[in-house]
Amino acid sequence: MPQGVRQRIVLLGDAGAPAEGGEPVLDALADTVASLPDRTLVVFLGDNIYEQGLPAEGPGRAEAERRLRALLATLGDRARGLFVPGNHDWDQEGPDGHQAVLRQARLVTASDPDRLQWLPENGCPGPTLVSDLAGVSVVALDTQWWLHEHAKPTVECPFGDTAAVARGLESMLAETTGDVVIVAHHPLQSMGRHGDDISWEDHFFPFETMRGRAVLPLPLLGTLYHWVLKRPSRGPQSLAHSANRNMRSTLDAAMAASRPLVYAAGHDHSLQVFDGGGSPHYTLVSGAGSASKATPVDKGDLTLFADANPGFMVLDFLTDDSVLLRVVEPGRGVVFSRWLRRSEG
Repeated sequence: MPQGVRQRIVLLGDAGAPAEGGEPVLDALADTVASLPDRTLVVFLGDNIYEQGLPAEGPGRAEAERRLRALLATLGDRARGLFVPGNHDWDQEGPDGHQAVLRQARLVTASDPDRLQWLPENGCPGPTLVSDLAGVSVVALDTQWWLHEHAKPTVECPFGDTAAVARGLESMLAETTGDVVIVAHHPLQSMGRHGDDISWEDHFFPFETMRGRAVLPLPLLGTLYHWVLKRPSRGPQSLAHSANRNMRSTLDAAMAASRPLVYAAGHDHSLQVFDGGGSPHYTLVSGAGSASKATPVDKGDLTLFADANPGFMVLDFLTDDSVLLRVVEPGRGVVFSRWLRRSEG
């Protein structure tokens, strides 16, 4: 463990399907938290409950609560937790999305509202600033709000439309000193299943069964299937969709003048570290919180690390003003580490 840690931020997304018998990635997370609980903030990057968030009382409620409480248990009684919502928390993009988000927020914060936060509040898009950390600020965004096609709050939010969100983010970053970590569910870039690119496996094995990939290779049909049939219909959860592209370009432009050190998200069920590729100095995808959800990932020109195994990421802000990023996988420990630089411009 690095010495002189003034603030630790742990990033874990898409952890909402923990196995009933125990989830190794959550066990590893609990161990990491326990090593420095008073200086640790764990950020759960959305899709905290599969498949449709927290339902109202009735069928599925008990199982949904079990899944969420498994995440809360990793924090012990001293570490802080911050939850941001994902598309599955919004009723899997369904009409009950806003109410599902409100229900989950109440359950998260019920036991200890000072230590456990759900941000942005009230199903609003943010940005919301967490500034009471040791020399680092966290800005939370609800990116599903941008993509949600059913009822969602607007006029009751501090920033109630996309232009206001962009202006608010730009202003917030300009007024914030020190390192900034932006957290959201949807990534700015990805070489995973939701990304603009499809993997070689998708070209050769286009079809999936309930238990995984079909084993019959269909290279030409696979390319046709993904590029002509499947990709246009993937909807706004895909980075290729126009709504998703517009959201990302708007957010990236808002970050250009005051570049954050890190933009961290989940959504793709893999672990990816990118060097730049937009306004943030580093963009992270830490969406491998559930072993049953892991999906393949490729590498691009800006990829520093990519893996499809379950795991999470740790940002350590040290007393000498350096920042260390580590990728941790259960059973393997630290599989990647890098000292993050703050380039000019």
